[in-house]
Amino acid sequence: TFCYVYTFHNRTFRAKSPEKVLHEVKILKQKYGFKHLFFTEDFMWVQKERALDIFRLFAEHKLDVKWTAFCRADFLAKLNDAEMEIIAKGGAEILTLGLESGSERMLKHIKKHITVEQAKTAIRKCVKHNIITTSSFIIGMPTETNEDLEDTIKMYEVLTKVSDSVEINGFFIYTPYPGVPLY
Repeated sequence: TFCYVYTFHNRTFRAKSPEKVLHEVKILKQKYGFKHLFFTEDFMWVQKERALDIFRLFAEHKLDVKWTAFCRADFLAKLNDAEMEIIAKGGAEILTLGLESGSERMLKHIKKHITVEQAKTAIRKCVKHNIITTSSFIIGMPTETNEDLEDTIKMYEVLTKVSDSVEINGFFIYTPYPGVPLY
């Protein structure tokens, strides 16, 4: 059973305190008996210490809940082992990373603000702490060359050899959406 959790107040757009998140999760777990959370908002990791405090509390209160969240590779790449351990002990099961490309040029072109090395580092850290990663790539973006595509395929090959806990959801064809810079 899954439960979707938001760590921000919807109307006031303020972060809920770690204690408030813990309290809500305890109530929901007691009421519905779920075993897995899915943090769905984009701001889970904006305040590193707040996020770590949430997972410290999860571990201290022995919630026996696994969780999944979206996360940025550059964020994970900057964490030290102790911080990764807090995330793991707090119940992290799956972190989904939007890698998009294995080409440094394409990552800069789409203004992803991550590097290939940060992506590799993030995935290695998750593997070390027994956290599954899921990722995907986008191909066919404007200005993408055969070399860029080859870099992405190489990245896929490198990452899938790291561990069985590294999952690549696939290669998705770029779809331009009106209003975004690459449209």
